[in-house]
Amino acid sequence: KNSNAKYNHIKDPIFKRDERIDLTDKLVNCSSEYPADYACSLLIDGDIQTTAITNDNDPNPIKYFEIDLKFNHTITGFEMYNRQNCCPELINEFKIQILDAKRNIKKIFDYSEWNKASASVYQKFDIHTVGQYFRITLESSTNLQVGE
Repeated sequence: KNSNAKYNHIKDPIFKRDERIDLTDKLVNCSSEYPADYACSLLIDGDIQTTAITNDNDPNPIKYFEIDLKFNHTITGFEMYNRQNCCPELINEFKIQILDAKRNIKKIFDYSEWNKASASVYQKFDIHTVGQYFRITLESSTNLQVGE
């Protein structure tokens, strides 16, 4: 779906310094996976109309999506799109974890609430750290849902 020109500008939502990290060959892991229509890989497919969702029946109290950047990068920020067609409130209370190649947590960013005042489902976050794994986590009995 990365060929979708309308959304091509957001196909690489994690960036370093003044350049974007190409996510086209990266892997997405998740705590559990919902049926194919909401597969974890949709997190980085470049289409803000799709949604990646963890499985409702996952007993794990911590739901997550994790992008393997394949080697350490200097990360200065990321862009995120909330689900557009349903349940926008489910993105609240999420954390971003940046892990190194040995999966040691280098930095945790705690976002207690999505900016509800924003008219858009899009938000940009500034972070400054180095890491190989980019993980979005949610400690909840509900599933984690992210648009892009």
